[in-house]
Amino acid sequence: MILASTPCHQSGNIVRRTKNITVAVTERSYLKARVHAANHNQSVSAMVGFILENLPLLSQAIRNLLAADPEFGSTPSRQPYQRRQK
Repeated sequence: MILASTPCHQSGNIVRRTKNITVAVTERSYLKARVHAANHNQSVSAMVGFILENLPLLSQAIRNLLAADPEFGSTPSRQPYQRRQK
């Protein structure tokens, strides 16, 4: 008998052991992530896992975009996140 301390997920013929992580995001980010994942027929966990597994490539792609267009991604009309008052 094999005991696993972490869940196992099967993708095709590959069984992967996974670890759980907790990520704190704003309500808006949470909803956008759920909608994006649903539109692509996947879970938020699968989407985050893909991003983390491809982080070096994604970081390089962002650096390349910023080098070509320093204004890429900037939205001057958007206000920075405000902390809640207690």
